[in-house]
Formats: sequence, structure tokens, C-alpha cells
Amino acid sequence: MFNLIASGRYTYVIDAINYYTDWYNSNWNNTNLEHIRLLNEALKSNPALVTNTTDEAFAYLQQGGYIYPTQEDTYEMYISQSMCDLYRFSAVLT
Repeated sequence: MFNLIASGRYTYVIDAINYYTDWYNSNWNNTNLEHIRLLNEALKSNPALVTNTTDEAFAYLQQGGYIYPTQEDTYEMYISQSMCDLYRFSAVLT
């Protein structure tokens, strides 16, 4: 996943509320979590697209070529699973 973002093949899209308030963004540059460090590196060459609303982020997902981060117990997870051609990965992929 990180290589797909870094190469520009996919873009990391996230709504502003989640981007500015999620726990992983509070520790973005000071973490021991490998997947956060890898994502941070990938976003250096292909910055995140931050949308105003979740619905706007989902509209990008439906176009293809976008990756939306979510946690398993959120509204966004259930909505994204119901969309066509989207897959849920529960393991870290490189």
C-alpha cells in the first residue's frame, strides 16, 4: 500500500475531521509504529488529499485510485465496505 501511495498510483484521501483529530496524526512524526512511519514517508512524495467532508472523500474512493484510512469500529468502515470494488485490509501491507 505504501509503495502505491509513494508512486502516485493511489492517493491517500481523508476528510478534515479525521485528518486533524485522529490519534495517528497526533503522533505522526514521533512514533515507533512502522506502518505510520512508512505512510509518513509515502506521503512526502504524494501528499494526502484532505476533503471537507466524509462524503466528499467517499466520492473520490468511488472514482478509484484513492485509499481511505479507517478503524474497524467506525461508521466509515461500514460505509466503505458497502461500496463496490473496495477491499478491507486488516494487516499492514507494503
